[in-house]
Amino acid sequence: DIYGTRVTAAGVVQDAAGLLLSGAMNSQSGPSVASNGADYLVVWSDARSGTERDIYGTRVTATGVVQNATGMVVSNASDDQGLVRVASSGSGYFVAWQDDRNGPWSDIYATRVTSAGVVQDAAGLVVSNASQNQRFPAVASNGSGYLAVWTDTRHSTVSGDDIYGARVTATGIVTDATGLVIGRDSNHQQTPRAASNGTN
Repeated sequence: DIYGTRVTAAGVVQDAAGLLLSGAMNSQSGPSVASNGADYLVVWSDARSGTERDIYGTRVTATGVVQNATGMVVSNASDDQGLVRVASSGSGYFVAWQDDRNGPWSDIYATRVTSAGVVQDAAGLVVSNASQNQRFPAVASNGSGYLAVWTDTRHSTVSGDDIYGARVTATGIVTDATGLVIGRDSNHQQTPRAASNGTN
């Protein structure tokens, strides 16, 4: 299951027993969380269907109210969706994950979610569906748009795994459709992370 707690700036754990964010059937795992400056969005990989993993989430208020007690569907496309990450622009949210719907390789898909919990891209935005695997996404926002980064194996037979990325606008346009080369060197570059200073 997925549990959480609020912690004050003074280090006080406010929900000592934990807030139950999801107690659905089977396993919920790999959570990621972001705040829009007031409330929170928590997302995770969910196996409640019993056949494949989907992406679910819930909003949590600053006062600790779980707003989607049974979970809201972020993506339930065919095959597995997992390794999910979320970032906020200060208003809405951007959720990206590793997606196996186009197997046998994994791709990076994403969706925007409003502060009211509306999933704006129900079928998912294709962030990268290059050849071979795109895995282990990470995301950040500069307050307007978003950056998604991931491990990319499109050149793995030549130089190993690389780091690619793509910018995504607040309106859901993937600016770098073929991907930005962020790290490509000999051997492997893997499992990236992303952060913003408010501009870059």
